Amino acid sequence: MGRAILTSATAGCVLLVAALGLGGRLAGPAARADDGPGAGKAAREDAAPARPQEPRGGPHDFDPRRVDRAKLPDSFKYYGPNGLWARWDSTQKLGRDTWIFSTYGNQKFYRILGRFGGSLGLSIDFYRLLDSRRRGERFKEIGLINEPNFQGGTQDEWGFYVDKWLGDPIPEEYPRDPRWYGEPTGIIGLRMFPNPAFTPEMARAWKADPAGSVRRYLEAPGKVEPPRVVGITCALCHIAFDPLNPPKDPASPRWENLAANLGNQYLREGDLFFGKGRVAGGGANPRHPGPDGRPDDPYDTEGLKADSFLYQYGHTQQPGTSETSRFSYDFINNPNTINQIFYIGNRAPFHETTRDGVKLITNHILKDGADSIGLIGALLRVPINIGAEGDYWADHLWNPATGEQQKPFSIREVKLEVPEARRKELRAKYPEIGEAWKENERRAPAVASYLASYTPYHLADIRDDQGRPRHISRDADQLRRGALVFADQCARCHSNKQPFYPLTSEDDRRRFFRELVTLDQFPVGNTFSDDVRYPFNEPGLGINAARAMATNAVDGDIWADFSSTDYKALPALRFLTFENPLNKLDPARYGNSPMVTEFVAPGGGRGYYRTAALNSMWTSAPFLHNNSVGKQPLGPDGELDPRYITVEGRLELFESAMDELLNPEKRPLFIKVTSADSTLTAGMPALKEQVASIVRDLAREKLSEVIRRAVGEVVAAADVPAELKPTLAIALQDLADRLAPELEKAYGKKTLEEVKQKAVESVREKADAFVAEKLGDRPALRELVGKFKPKFEQVLSAEAADLKDLLEPDVVIPKGTPLNLLLNLHSSKFPYALKAIVKLKHDHRALAEALLRLSECPDLVENRGHTYGSELSSQEKRDLIEYLKTL
Repeated sequence: MGRAILTSATAGCVLLVAALGLGGRLAGPAARADDGPGAGKAAREDAAPARPQEPRGGPHDFDPRRVDRAKLPDSFKYYGPNGLWARWDSTQKLGRDTWIFSTYGNQKFYRILGRFGGSLGLSIDFYRLLDSRRRGERFKEIGLINEPNFQGGTQDEWGFYVDKWLGDPIPEEYPRDPRWYGEPTGIIGLRMFPNPAFTPEMARAWKADPAGSVRRYLEAPGKVEPPRVVGITCALCHIAFDPLNPPKDPASPRWENLAANLGNQYLREGDLFFGKGRVAGGGANPRHPGPDGRPDDPYDTEGLKADSFLYQYGHTQQPGTSETSRFSYDFINNPNTINQIFYIGNRAPFHETTRDGVKLITNHILKDGADSIGLIGALLRVPINIGAEGDYWADHLWNPATGEQQKPFSIREVKLEVPEARRKELRAKYPEIGEAWKENERRAPAVASYLASYTPYHLADIRDDQGRPRHISRDADQLRRGALVFADQCARCHSNKQPFYPLTSEDDRRRFFRELVTLDQFPVGNTFSDDVRYPFNEPGLGINAARAMATNAVDGDIWADFSSTDYKALPALRFLTFENPLNKLDPARYGNSPMVTEFVAPGGGRGYYRTAALNSMWTSAPFLHNNSVGKQPLGPDGELDPRYITVEGRLELFESAMDELLNPEKRPLFIKVTSADSTLTAGMPALKEQVASIVRDLAREKLSEVIRRAVGEVVAAADVPAELKPTLAIALQDLADRLAPELEKAYGKKTLEEVKQKAVESVREKADAFVAEKLGDRPALRELVGKFKPKFEQVLSAEAADLKDLLEPDVVIPKGTPLNLLLNLHSSKFPYALKAIVKLKHDHRALAEALLRLSECPDLVENRGHTYGSELSSQEKRDLIEYLKTL
């Protein structure tokens, strides 16, 4: 029940944390460099409003409700929900600043990614996303959070449209660390740094023609070096709006309106990369092209559109989810909810063993419980997954250009705890290896302490004029009944407060939890999860398997060093059956019965989910691990609706999600499908040749099939003694083999008629030569071979439609195709899948069945499962819902 608190963030902002209140003992004060953003004269001379009189006494005596928020200046000093800004010590402030502002140097990785995209003909760049003229549109289109104290519509010194920072009203409170924090961009979670590859000569040439230089860069960002590069911080995915203090305008929040522990449930990460964010393919489809096809304004593009399968991949991603395997790709499309972070110091402990044999007490962090080498170990992995140690990490990822598979990211190597020869080799290849890791080690305890400070958002804190909770049931009996339903139905898994001794009977267990939920201290420090890993197909659970089947933490893959031997030794689920009701999706295509796929589940840790946490679940609907149950926070126009950032809007989403959660029959069938005909390589011209080479192989196979079929029909119809037919078949097959090179030439023609003409001419020429050479003294066989020529033309004409498909420069995926038929395929299966698409394109059911058999996870239904509580009465469901609002 509820939303799982695990992975997060697109560029992998999965910051799995957990920590004890480590306080100021583990790290020094935050770094404050004098030459960072905001240190300039304009920022210093900004007149700061008079500071409010803050309460005296210790920080823990502070009550934020005593302060008039309207009188507070809009300073970073006042960031922190529930008055945390008044309580953080210097160590926690370092953790806060790191979480929100540090990229750990990953701007290097995104520049590597940009250059790599250029080699594929795919633009990868952040400047169109930063376009300052679209500051007011960022939230409703993509869910991005604008940083306070910025002005939109401005250009920087290089000619790019970038928001202008106006400074902080309390300048000394804004964190400054040029190396790790860079400069603000106007979007929280995106930071800007000088490009080390941008030489003084480049700078002079750029400033001589800023407009032309910007155009040249935006048209080929993989080949032109920009003056500044962009990195990502954890805040891109984790900062959203304080549920108890949302902004009046989501495009213009104040620092006091923001919170970094819920996760941004409005973020449209897929669209950020492949849609309106235009990070990938941003130069495609100019809106107002000139005679040369180029727009006057290089920003004036639509980017990838619905005719691109990449766009379909991004646009179908649910709001509030992050594909944490976007770069460390596991060949399973599994975006998941962004972590909520409460009471992490109270997470259930487990005894597990690292791959080096170290026994430790750890937590289960990711949705599948894969991060399992300790809390600090989990914090050390996360910056890597968003691009820290970028050159070393990039070399360990799957390379779509070469097909090279992922290999483990070695902790020992990045720490240089290797023999001297290997150390020299690593330093020669990666000059800065280990620097980001070392900085992360220094900061991780502070981040842990900072994150441990967050506590839930209580709906009861919103009160009416009489001081009564506005949105919580005032019927004490109803809340008591709801608590007892929770005890009977939920607490066994959704509580970190469990029996200290085994309970052998259901009656004992029921009695224990019923007594427990009546205690005032039951919700205090409760993560509302036992954090145990359960098989995804456990009766009553049975949710979509995609995330559970993730492969990154198994032996031999990218995060093998970060998962325990206990995780890797989880029992394989073995023989599974998936039923996909594509017949309900489109009976005309898929027939009248569901498709049933038998699947042998691999082990190594795969197949499990840890229990979702329910803290403040009223704030974070839709539910389940992939935000698939309940309506999305979108308006009729398909864009984000600002009303859903309000308390009332969140409760509307919560009620919708709870209704579907407890009444599975009300859930509409949710299978991700393409919204238009799309092609595999739109926006990636360099990939077309790779697809075309596979299609050419198919064309040769098809033409060979035509020959074999013509041979078979001639032999079958031949009026000769039976004993001559084998000889005839051998003779004709010999002819077919000789025709192969000619048919390859035939495929090089541009139109179907040219292909047919060349193929027929080749057959006639080769057949006549073959007769003269081999069958001159066998008139009966010579006559039959002569009959082969018109038969070949007849068969060729009958198969012309299929041959025409093989002349197309790309493969078209029809509108309404389930995306995960293709997105859950390992790269090694791609040629076979492409052949199936071409061969079976007119038999949708047979094609879907073939692709499901090739799939790494043949589970297409997003919102299936978690049927616990569905058997309750209507009153019991209502009582439970009212109780859950209080968590």
